[in-house]
Amino acid sequence: MPRSNAEIGVAVAHRARYPNGLPTGTPQHMNEILKSDDIVAKVGGRFKLASLIQRRIAQLLDGARPLVERNGRSDFEVVIEEIATDKISIDWEQSGIKNPAKSRKG
Repeated sequence: MPRSNAEIGVAVAHRARYPNGLPTGTPQHMNEILKSDDIVAKVGGRFKLASLIQRRIAQLLDGARPLVERNGRSDFEVVIEEIATDKISIDWEQSGIKNPAKSRKG
């Protein structure tokens, strides 16, 4: 998906301010992750991403431990960081859903 000039300008400004990448856990970092198609591609689509986020938030609310440092962040921010750092993903075999990464490769 093409990015607007405003989005490109924001990305360039962030790279200038944070040459080693945005500090993890900041609202700007979360926004950059969510704007990226990479996180959507990791799980095979926006609906699967929304479902994964919802299920993981429910686990956290039921007492599961976060797989990344909370650092005062909301459950939503923790889950996005867990997905972005590959701490959680969809269990393709157990879910019975076709893995989009495998179907693209062969």
